[in-house]
Amino acid sequence: MEWLEKKRPPLIFRSLYYGFYKLAIKTNNSTPRLTASLSMAFTHLIQVLFLIDILRALKVIDVWALFFNSNGKLIFGVFAIVFYYIVDAYYSYRNKHLKYGKEIELKIKSNSLNSYVYIYLFITFLLLIFSFWSLTLNNSNYV
Repeated sequence: MEWLEKKRPPLIFRSLYYGFYKLAIKTNNSTPRLTASLSMAFTHLIQVLFLIDILRALKVIDVWALFFNSNGKLIFGVFAIVFYYIVDAYYSYRNKHLKYGKEIELKIKSNSLNSYVYIYLFITFLLLIFSFWSLTLNNSNYV
């Protein structure tokens, strides 16, 4: 899997991962890599939920109807676990996340990165709110 070692996430994602990692270390977390990977998986999962909402709104496929059937929660759980492992491998395969530190610290000192990270987190939060609002408003399977 040498190709995975060469893959680099975009700068905004590297800096966000490094921020989560650094925050986990500051709070004396015993597993900062796990915490950072789970945080990134959660932010990416919010984006996937938003894309699912767009597909449902365009009447392409109603994924929520599939989710609310008897096997949907099990399938979603398996998807979430597989999604976490993909995100973890993408960001920290062979400890490549440790190399992000120097690059990110230089960008933070030049103050060119902080605003982009905050904007990204704000947009992700808005996507989360919109996804849940859209789910409750337009889905007949939601109770």
